[in-house]
Amino acid sequence: KFGSRIVRHVTYANPCTVDCGVNITKKWIIKNTGQVAWPEGTVLVKEQHRPKTLLVCRANIPLLNPGEEGEISTVLDTPPRVGGPFRTDTYSLAFEGKRFGQGFFIVLSTVENKHKLLATTLKNEAVKAQEKKEYAKAAEKYKKSLLELKKADLSVVVNENVMAGFVSILTLCSI
Repeated sequence: KFGSRIVRHVTYANPCTVDCGVNITKKWIIKNTGQVAWPEGTVLVKEQHRPKTLLVCRANIPLLNPGEEGEISTVLDTPPRVGGPFRTDTYSLAFEGKRFGQGFFIVLSTVENKHKLLATTLKNEAVKAQEKKEYAKAAEKYKKSLLELKKADLSVVVNENVMAGFVSILTLCSI
C-alpha cells in the first residue's frame, strides 16, 4: 500500500567526495510510488547493521499523494578519517515502525577538511615562529661562549643561520 523511490540526488550524488569529520546536509527528491498518500507520522529511518536497528532521523517528510515528488533532507556525519569509498547506512521511509519503499544510501570518499587543515597549519606556524624567537634569544645569549669554544678548537662546529637567528651546535666528540 505504501511505496517510495528516489528520483534523484539533490546534493552529494553517488559517489561523492566530502571533507572528513563534518556534518553535511543530504537532500533527495523522492516519489510516492504507493497506492495511498503518506500519512502523518511517516519518518525517515536508517538501518544500522550492528546491532540491527532502525533509528529515526531528523528530517522533514512531505506527505505526498501517489505519483507526487518531494524533497527529503537530513544531516549526516562524515567519517572522521580520510579514505573511502565508504557506504552509509541504508535509509528508507517508515510508518508505525515498518519500513516501506526503496532503500537508499550514499557512497562517499573523504578528504582532509581544508578549513581544519588550514587552522592546524596556522597554529603550527605560530608555534614555530614562537620557537624561532626563543632560539634567537638563546643564540644571542650564548653566541660569545659558542664562538670561544670554536676558537678553542674543541671539535665543535658552530653553524649560524642569520635568516632565522639560530645557532645550532653539532658536537663531533664528547667535550
